[in-house]
Amino acid sequence: MLKELVAERQACAVRLAGLDAAITLELAALHQSAVTQNRDLITATAAAKKLGISKVYLYERVRTGQQKAVRIGRAVRFRPEDLTA
Repeated sequence: MLKELVAERQACAVRLAGLDAAITLELAALHQSAVTQNRDLITATAAAKKLGISKVYLYERVRTGQQKAVRIGRAVRFRPEDLTA
């Protein structure tokens, strides 16, 4: 009985190690995807300059839903293709 339990424990440990490796790979792929997507984002200063408006007015447009923005924590970033005057 004890040998069977030890063998089952070892088999579970092997399966767990395999799952851990698979999860690590998946998380790495998701992280890389997020980094790639965020690479093209620009700051509020750059977005306001591109639109020819003040940063304050840009933030007001974001607050009222007139301008799309991406929030990363407290930071607000903009996709260049979403900038509309």
